[in-house]
Formats: sequence, C-alpha cells, structure tokens
Amino acid sequence: MTAAGVVVLATKVSRRASLSEDERLGALGRLLTDTEIPMRLRVAGVIVLPQHNP
Repeated sequence: MTAAGVVVLATKVSRRASLSEDERLGALGRLLTDTEIPMRLRVAGVIVLPQHNP
C-alpha cells in the first residue's frame, strides 16, 4: 500500500499465551548469562521482558 510515496508494510502478529513468572525469570536469566545469544538481542530482551506482564 502506498500513499504520497510512503510504503506501509503489513505485519503478521501472533497471539501466544503469556509467559508465567517462572518462565519469564528463566528467560531473563538466560538473557543475562547465555553468551551464545547475540549481545544486541540480549540487551533488547532484558529491556522488553520485564515489561511483559500476564
């Protein structure tokens, strides 16, 4: 879709069940310690994950 030279891309959103508190803490721990995950993704996850409340 274009309007006045602007391109808008459609995004597919999936609705997944919320993480339990234990799952969230486990994911947060992994983001803090797993050096196999790229640093950029670890930092983003540590910022976003605590905001995700059930």
